[in-house]
Amino acid sequence: MKIGIKDKHHKRWKQNVFIKWLFYNSIVFIVTLAICMIAFFISFQIIEKEITKAHTASLTQVKQIVDDQLRKVERIYRDVSITPRIRDMMWYTGNYEPRHILSLKEIQKQLTAYKVLDPSIFECYLYFNHHDFILLDQGKYEPSTFYQFVFSHEDVSYEEWYSLVKKEYGPTYIPITLKSKSKPVTFYIHSMKFQKTFLGNFVVLIDGEMMDSVIERSKWLKDANILIMDKNNQYLSNPSEYHLPSHYTYETLEGKSGVLFDTMNNEKAVISYVQSDVNDWKYISVIPRKIFFKEAEKLLAIILIILGTCLLLSGVITYIITLKNYRPVKKIIDFIDLNWGKRYELSESEFAKIEGALEKITKEHKEMNIKMKKQEDLMREHFLERLLKGNVYTSSVNEAIQYYNLVLGEEGIAILIINVEDTSDMGLDYEETQEEIALFIIENIIGELLSESFTVEKTKVDEFIAFIISMNVSQVETFENRVEEVFQKAQSFIKENFQIVFTGAVSDCHIASSNLNVMYNEALIAYEHGMLLNHEGIQFFTQMTQSQEKNITFDLLDLERQFIYYLTARNFNKAREDFQELVNESFLDDELSFEMKKCRKYVLIHMVIEGFKKLAETQQDLDFFYQRSIPERLLKQKGIHDIYEETMGLLKEAEEYFSNDIDQNRTQEVCEKALDIIHSHLEDPNLSVSMIADTLGVSVSYVSRYFKKNVGMGALDYIHMQRIEKAKGLLKSEDINISEVAEKVGYINSLSLIRVFKKYEGITPGKYKEIQ
Repeated sequence: MKIGIKDKHHKRWKQNVFIKWLFYNSIVFIVTLAICMIAFFISFQIIEKEITKAHTASLTQVKQIVDDQLRKVERIYRDVSITPRIRDMMWYTGNYEPRHILSLKEIQKQLTAYKVLDPSIFECYLYFNHHDFILLDQGKYEPSTFYQFVFSHEDVSYEEWYSLVKKEYGPTYIPITLKSKSKPVTFYIHSMKFQKTFLGNFVVLIDGEMMDSVIERSKWLKDANILIMDKNNQYLSNPSEYHLPSHYTYETLEGKSGVLFDTMNNEKAVISYVQSDVNDWKYISVIPRKIFFKEAEKLLAIILIILGTCLLLSGVITYIITLKNYRPVKKIIDFIDLNWGKRYELSESEFAKIEGALEKITKEHKEMNIKMKKQEDLMREHFLERLLKGNVYTSSVNEAIQYYNLVLGEEGIAILIINVEDTSDMGLDYEETQEEIALFIIENIIGELLSESFTVEKTKVDEFIAFIISMNVSQVETFENRVEEVFQKAQSFIKENFQIVFTGAVSDCHIASSNLNVMYNEALIAYEHGMLLNHEGIQFFTQMTQSQEKNITFDLLDLERQFIYYLTARNFNKAREDFQELVNESFLDDELSFEMKKCRKYVLIHMVIEGFKKLAETQQDLDFFYQRSIPERLLKQKGIHDIYEETMGLLKEAEEYFSNDIDQNRTQEVCEKALDIIHSHLEDPNLSVSMIADTLGVSVSYVSRYFKKNVGMGALDYIHMQRIEKAKGLLKSEDINISEVAEKVGYINSLSLIRVFKKYEGITPGKYKEIQ
């Protein structure tokens, strides 16, 4: 009984999987066949288009042959029009002398040569308007005599012909039927002018039989009917004597070329046409569709037979392949039953049974590997962090290094630390996510570039990414150049592609040393030094230690007293010079030690605050000092460069504030114009107080002082405030980054916007955008 149930289940599973496979394999064949059919019909359409293009190209070739004949005629006209002898004879109004008779003979020879050179021309002549006669290769005739000689037996009356040759024309083609010719003759006429005076006409009669002969020789299909039609719906050439239905007119055939499909004389036909490049003629071909697409229709029949055969064979092959593929599955099912019992007996299919037997083992194995890898990475990074901070026992260091498979060079080793300064332009939703992604990008890009030259270990410590760089002895002397090259390359790439701003610092290179804590502290000192000097790149500790080799002393008291003296005396130009000298010689000197620069930074701030306070006291105007919050403005500046710029701005404000008063109406007018300039040029990066002064034709100090007096703040502060207000509005949009905002509000780059925005708002633009 149990054996019968088991066989029944196996039979059900077999039928279940087998039918599914048969169904899926059939779908594959059917879809493949459907794709082939679609591809075929697309290919057939392409073939039809290519056949159409080929026929159009052949018709274009006929057009080019006939157009070339017409161009020859127009070249003859240009040759005649520029021939001095002909122009002079037509311009001459007096009685002809013997020399004129000789000139006419030469012109006759020239006309004969034209007829000889171009067989399509069976006659050409010149009409002389001033003397009212016709000149052709056979002689000179009066119009009436010429008419009797050439057109007397034709349907064209003398008056019609004479009015035709007397008019002024541009290049004109007129079809004319002559009894002496079996085919219409094309009458080409073009006026001759000199100094806007009508001299006469040059006339060429183009042989219609010759044109039909050219078209017949150029036909690419025996059954093709080729016609030439002008804008008056007259046929200029029709070798096959084929006439289009009345609804096909010159206007019906729109555009310069096209292909139409229609039924003519109870037969489907393809009508192709192209327009002449020389005049308004249209070249038309009419070909029966069965001739036009003859080969394509044969191909269609063959493909349909092949597709039907493939459909039949694919069904048989699908069944055989499905049955063969099922046999290995049966063996796997039997193996599972034998080794793991019947706990998967009630599974929906064989695949579910196989999946249930292996899923748990695979999942547990994968989870264990992931946990072990994460734990090992965390322990490794934690050990490196403690190693950098000096929080490890000396006796266990070497064992731990071996255990974590760390490579720390015995010949040379240094530490590079990277700090992310700004990620606000990345455009992500959360600051924490931005920071994590930024650290990941920097860690991988710089780590990969460094690994090309050195052996590198990396970890995160405090807010920094730390790279432990190991090198051999030959790399020690050049490692700083290589690290700087890698940093600049990475900084440029990351800023351009990810809008991440970061800085770095490098310790000294230590030979045969494993004291990473010392190197990490050196890198931290170098980083602080870079921040003090507003350094946006990479700072090396060796540059600082080299600068300490020379003992520098400088007495600040004399310069401080001098600066305060100039300031209280309101000699602002001298105060600027003195302050600039003070900064250059005492603070921006590369030979100063880092500790000395930090000390003198606060001495500098104290000196400036004291100077402005004494200025306000001597002028009995302490509101100037307190309303501008001078101490707060100076103390929040991080680097020497920022302090220098802020002090220069304060000197300018003081100079404007304490200048002598002038006429109030004049100052009010200047301020109003200055405001107009600011609002109309807010997006211009060149907008400045100097630009406003130049535009108004006054001095910078004049604009600065009275703008402040009338508006309540300095012009530069007003410009920044207006730009920041505009930036706030733009930052509320989700589709714009910080760099684009900076450009739209007049800053040359995102760093300028970040610095000014943080100065006035207390936060970066990125954080402001997140708040909004």
